Amino acid sequence: MRRTILLIFAFFFFAFGNLPLCAQVEPSYDQDAAESASTPREPAAKAVTSIEVKGNKSISTNTILSKMKTRVGSPYLENVVSDDLKRLYLLGYFSDINIDTEDYQGGVKVVVRVAERPIIEKILFSGIRRLTMKEEKLKELLKTKENQYLDHPRLAEDVEIIRKLYEKKGFGDNEITTQVDTNKETNKAKVTFSVTEGRRVKIKNIIVEGNNAFSDSRILKLMKTKRAWLLNAGALKEDVLEEDMERIRAFYRKHGFADIAASYEVQRSPKASRLIVLVRVEEGKKYLVGSVSLSGNDKISKKEIQAALKDCTPGKVFSQEALRNDIVNVQGIYFDRGYIFAQVQDSVSLNPETGRIDISYAVTENDVAYV
Repeated sequence: MRRTILLIFAFFFFAFGNLPLCAQVEPSYDQDAAESASTPREPAAKAVTSIEVKGNKSISTNTILSKMKTRVGSPYLENVVSDDLKRLYLLGYFSDINIDTEDYQGGVKVVVRVAERPIIEKILFSGIRRLTMKEEKLKELLKTKENQYLDHPRLAEDVEIIRKLYEKKGFGDNEITTQVDTNKETNKAKVTFSVTEGRRVKIKNIIVEGNNAFSDSRILKLMKTKRAWLLNAGALKEDVLEEDMERIRAFYRKHGFADIAASYEVQRSPKASRLIVLVRVEEGKKYLVGSVSLSGNDKISKKEIQAALKDCTPGKVFSQEALRNDIVNVQGIYFDRGYIFAQVQDSVSLNPETGRIDISYAVTENDVAYV
């Protein structure tokens, strides 16, 4: 019996001896896990372990830190630091700001370096003789003020203010410069406005070009700028000349020239103290009123409304001023009947066939108002 069992065991050993004693399981392949393992992760942001402010003299460190969102203990983020830089510049106290970092106690130290704008201690004037106003009065006109921070754009504006004062006196040929002397220890500055006064300049002549619909004399009457003669100093004032150009444009538009353009140029005559003002006019086309249509009127007849249209009627000169007058006239009819909420909307268009301006009025009558 024992021999039989041994023979059976030997048979199975030789028959299945090449098979593995246990099954091998193929490992599964996770592609997402492999990719995530091969892709390096972004390092975590370092913590801010210290913030140091350098260069500030008048502005306290606490004031600077209070305007920053970067805090000790928070992660260091470039976008937050960039916003901090903008906020500090907006304070208006500094001419230059730099924010750097350095490793510190296992994190990052943020170093804020600022350059404070100097405070104006004194405003001085040099070379001013023809302006008779007192210095204190002149200082009141300037945008730059004592005991305030120095602002170079304001200095440029103040130079123009002084230049305008000279122009009103007829002295348009002046050289005005500014000088800033800063004490580095106290960070206080003295600002000096230096003027090299020139000779009085006068307008010798005003020449008008490009005007066909109206004479030179008609346009010159519109202008407040005049040439020098017995009863007029002929002073050159740039702001008045700008107003003169607008008066010319308004005059032309009133007479149907909607595309009018007017500009000026100041030229020096052979004599340095004499000026020539050249006024250039581009008249464009004169527009007339074409058809006039009306819609939305139920309570008041078309005939009655048309009778109120007196300025912008077919064949007349088109202008925005005349158009506004007619709208007021139509609204007046409705207001007299108790329609105080009535509205009149206009629409204008150039008719390419006739070359005239067609006008349409849309009336919204609304309800009668009662007391």
